[in-house]
Amino acid sequence: MILKDLLDDNIKKFGEYAFLYYNGKSISNVETRNYADQLANGLLELGIKKDDKVIVCLPNCPEVIISYQGITRAGAITVPVMYMLHPNEIYYIAKNSSAKAIITSSHLLNNVEKAIEGLLPKPLIIAIDIPGNERVFNFYEIMNSSSDKRHVQPNSIREDDIAIILFTSGTTGNPKAVVLTHKN
Repeated sequence: MILKDLLDDNIKKFGEYAFLYYNGKSISNVETRNYADQLANGLLELGIKKDDKVIVCLPNCPEVIISYQGITRAGAITVPVMYMLHPNEIYYIAKNSSAKAIITSSHLLNNVEKAIEGLLPKPLIIAIDIPGNERVFNFYEIMNSSSDKRHVQPNSIREDDIAIILFTSGTTGNPKAVVLTHKN
């Protein structure tokens, strides 16, 4: 099973129901899948390719789940990063994962921008809550501007492909990358 199948199988088995609750609103499992598909297409149109790494550095919000599913559906690899990390720690993870993009929020933007100052090429920055500009793409603008055409063929993602790269806490040294496949 690949990670996107968790949501797809859930919809097949239980139908549509309220799936995420946040700030007094609910998002159904079907809406979550549709948003994830739109994000996947938007990421692909930005140049994110299969096996590229995308950091998700967000506080607890629906966009975390949408990002994980969207990245997976694009065939890319999710690199979760705690939003409370210092810019030096984010830099270390971004550099050592060779991240192509970072999904974040306006509250964390300064830390993320400081973290990628010395990186070449710089990862794309995608923010969930500010309008796009010359240095930041907007999460929802990417989703809404993407074409409906599915760019990744479902069979091109296999159980043995890398799905997630976790970085350890680094209590005795630098964090180490832990690679997890879809099957893991």
